[in-house]
Amino acid sequence: MRTSINKQLVALIFAILFQVFAVSSLMAQNYTLSNSASQLTVFGTSNLHDWEVVAEQQSGDIKLANDGTLSISELKVKVISESLKSGKSGMDKNTYKALKTNSYKSIDFEMLQVKSMESVGNSNYKVTVTGNLTIAGVTKKIELSFKMGV
Repeated sequence: MRTSINKQLVALIFAILFQVFAVSSLMAQNYTLSNSASQLTVFGTSNLHDWEVVAEQQSGDIKLANDGTLSISELKVKVISESLKSGKSGMDKNTYKALKTNSYKSIDFEMLQVKSMESVGNSNYKVTVTGNLTIAGVTKKIELSFKMGV
């Protein structure tokens, strides 16, 4: 059972839940992703089955502006590669091999542009951005969708 997890990760949708506290100023504000209050799940598929892994260690920064309309001017996320856990040690081992974790310790995303930002109520937003995703030393431009609470 060989899957090219590295190739699958480039085409994935990440589900990221940011817990960002009270944006009340009209000025841009920087926030740091709270590892304990955030969830990052990677969903994928192989020729045998669908799978998912959850990141136990992630960090990131987001810069928000609230000039009457909430906007994102900067977003960076880093996931420690070996913190991705599936609950199955064999799957984790294959994931780490595909991610070349001996040489590349993290998966990094840096936003280039906001494509859409839709309010879904209660200060929660569905966001789609484009940016550069670097996995195992290879950088590709991708589209990333996530939910954000402010």
